Parts: sequence; C-alpha cells; structure tokens
Amino acid sequence: RSDNGNGNEIHVSRDGMEFLDKPIDSYGDSIVIAEFNKRSGYNPVLTAETIRATNVWMGTANALYEGVALCKAESNGELVDGTVPGFVSIDDPNYVDPIDKAAAMWIGTHENKTSMEGESLYAWANRMDTIYFHIDDPSFSANDEILGGLKELKSDLATC
Repeated sequence: RSDNGNGNEIHVSRDGMEFLDKPIDSYGDSIVIAEFNKRSGYNPVLTAETIRATNVWMGTANALYEGVALCKAESNGELVDGTVPGFVSIDDPNYVDPIDKAAAMWIGTHENKTSMEGESLYAWANRMDTIYFHIDDPSFSANDEILGGLKELKSDLATC
C-alpha cells in the first residue's frame, strides 16, 4: 500500500480522492444517494439491503483496521500499557480481538453453513455464490475464502 492509502504510487491527497464523483469521506452518503437516484427506479427493499450491507461491511472493515493498527503499533514499539492509544487495552476484561469482531460482523447469527437466509454478509455471500460462482466453479465458496483469510489474519495478529 502507498502512504496515501489509495494503493497507487500516484500521490493523491485525501482531499482529492472521490467516490461516485463525491469527496471520499462521504462515500457512504454517495452510495445511499446513488441508490435513491438510480435510473431503474427506487426499490425500498433493495435500498434497505444496500444500507445494511454497507453498514455491516464498514463495521467489518473497521475491525480489520483495528487489527492492522494494533499489529503496526506493536511492531513499531508504540504500544502504551499493552494497547494502541485510542483502543481498549489487550489486558482489559472488555477487550475483544479485532479479528473476532470482524468475523462476528461477517457471520452474524448464522449457524448453518449452507443457508442463504438472513441479512448477514455470510448469507448474502452464499446467495451470490449460488447466482454467480457455482455456475463456473461449484467448489468455490466466497465464505470459505473469507473465513480462511480471517483465520490467517488472526494467526498473523498473534505473531506480529
């Protein structure tokens, strides 16, 4: 990753970054407004699902960011009393591993590996697997890939 966080070597300041032709810091609002204004018409069920998916995804991404910040702070010797300033201390009884948070946000209350019911990202990924991926590769599972990645991240976080 580049220092500016956009993954490119071309320097674009945060103030210059855009998403759907709006400032990057209001990308969530851009998604919602685009849903309301799309040419195919407003669909309240799809709009609600889009908003939920965006919020849950951002919770998942935030938890992953917390894990990266914790690992980076530890490797740079920046931990203060076992924690990154601004985060709950690892020794605090209320501490929750950030990768566990990300997994909880992804899975929700899902108990059946093959179920497509519910509003969790896990259920949505199962539905998308059925629609898009199982046609070309029936053995592919987005959830298996994501959960495998989360397990790998958890292991990496334990050793960083």
